[in-house]
Amino acid sequence: WDFEEGLASKGFARASALTQSRLGREFGFEKMSLRAKKEEKLQKILRAAQKKPENKRCADCIEKFPQYANLTMNTFVCVNCSGHLRSYNHRLKSFSASVLTEDEIHALAGGGNQAHNALWMAKYDPDRDEPEPSGQSGLLKDWLHAKYARKRWFEDLNATPPPPIAPTRGATGSANGSLRAPQSKAPKPAAPKAAS
Repeated sequence: WDFEEGLASKGFARASALTQSRLGREFGFEKMSLRAKKEEKLQKILRAAQKKPENKRCADCIEKFPQYANLTMNTFVCVNCSGHLRSYNHRLKSFSASVLTEDEIHALAGGGNQAHNALWMAKYDPDRDEPEPSGQSGLLKDWLHAKYARKRWFEDLNATPPPPIAPTRGATGSANGSLRAPQSKAPKPAAPKAAS
């Protein structure tokens, strides 16, 4: 509800003068307007993230129109998955019953289901692996356990593999694979010659 529009509709012609006055500042009417604008901007960011095609489906099953935010993974999930994910200590909030903070909204907009599944479903092969369950399926709990606890399909594609351990300069390998320092090849002192 906009304070100025409300006053104007009640017949107060000088509504803007009131909000400019000391009384208006004292009760925070100007701040409410700024706060409302910021909240509206954040809601637009959240709605834009929800409208992306990859976020119109639950990140963990095939249910459409997810109503929860998984704040641990920055994904959009359905009601059924949200219940199971709580057992893995994931932080979840309902879009209709909770208020998301500015940081949470930006994290969701920056994350999303596609980025999440690029890591957590990287090794998934629909021809080889079982199909993704629906949110109503009894297989959902086992699926989520395989995905998050066992990390069955997880692969970090952006991580560079550690370089192979190269032997240090001058070191040689032993029979058991450990490295040992090279033995010095200094000439042995000559044995004294016998007197003739």
